[in-house]
Amino acid sequence: MKIQKVDPVGWANVSAITTAIIVFIGLLLLIIFGSLLGDAIEKAGGLRQLIGNGIVAIIFIPPLCGFVTWIFTWIYISILNWSLEKIGGLQIDTSE
Repeated sequence: MKIQKVDPVGWANVSAITTAIIVFIGLLLLIIFGSLLGDAIEKAGGLRQLIGNGIVAIIFIPPLCGFVTWIFTWIYISILNWSLEKIGGLQIDTSE
């Protein structure tokens, strides 16, 4: 099997969605476990403040990370395609 070209938009879409999901799960876990520390966090700056900021982060950060990943992946795959063109493809050995 020989890879001659990779679709940059398709690969960037997969990378962006995967990154957004991973960041969402990470932020969700951070908020859940962060809120378990209750008293210490409340004394430091207020639990309501932490949860409020966490909800804003869950809404805005995953799409932002997904967008940035999409841009960088598109650039990477464009360079990869140029390289594959120059060297004549990439040989991949597979077995069934």
